[in-house]
Amino acid sequence: MILNLQTRLMALGIVLLGVVASGGTGLVWGLHKGHELEAIKQEGYITQIKLRAEQDAAAARQSALDAEHAMQGKLKEAQDALSKEQASQRRVAADLQRTRLERDGLRDQVTAFAGGGQPADDSVTACRVRSEALGKLLVDGLRVQEDLASGAESASGDVRALLAAWPR
Repeated sequence: MILNLQTRLMALGIVLLGVVASGGTGLVWGLHKGHELEAIKQEGYITQIKLRAEQDAAAARQSALDAEHAMQGKLKEAQDALSKEQASQRRVAADLQRTRLERDGLRDQVTAFAGGGQPADDSVTACRVRSEALGKLLVDGLRVQEDLASGAESASGDVRALLAAWPR
């Protein structure tokens, strides 16, 4: 019976050892699977974070591209306005040159008219007529000069107002 008891205890010990071993293995296996599950969850979070970061980066790139296109549009508008202004300035310069030539010709005509002919050939009446014509010409010139000065002052005021209102 002692032997039988020993055998039984040994068998029970082996069974317990097997249960403990299999339970421990199951526990280790369960812990391992738990860690794998946690790692999979973490990889999922990391993937989500990477995806969000990529989406944010793509949105930022698109926003930058949109801003660049808008700036290119504004630059083109400014270049077009500059080209128009330069063409206008060339037309004004050509008009000024034409006016200078006309002015020089008119000045020569007035000088010749004021000089009259030969002093011996001039009568007092002819001198009076020329003086009267030159006086009218002078009055007209002064009136035009006054109109131009008034227009220039008005334009100057407009430019000052524009410069004051221009964003800095």
